Amino acid sequence: MTHAEAEDSVAHGVKAAVWRNVTVLVLLLGLTFLHRDPSWLFTIGIFQFLYLPVTAFRERRRGRALAAKGVWIVVGVTFLLSAATCTGAILVTAAMGDH
Repeated sequence: MTHAEAEDSVAHGVKAAVWRNVTVLVLLLGLTFLHRDPSWLFTIGIFQFLYLPVTAFRERRRGRALAAKGVWIVVGVTFLLSAATCTGAILVTAAMGDH
């Protein structure tokens, strides 16, 4: 397998998207601790909405359709995890407010 073929794989797209997710998460955790404000973590969905589709479109434009597919897989999983986390935070907050 050549280097160009290795870059056009679903695994390459997944790795690229996961590394971007990890980078943004570390930056947002840093902002959270720096400002002592946990609301920064709730902005991760907004940032992911901005950079993940751009990553997928860039991979597609470069002719790496399989890598773009890998990025879109991570976009779907990220969206579901963000939705579950946000819903869980809302439900926990609502449950604690009743006490």
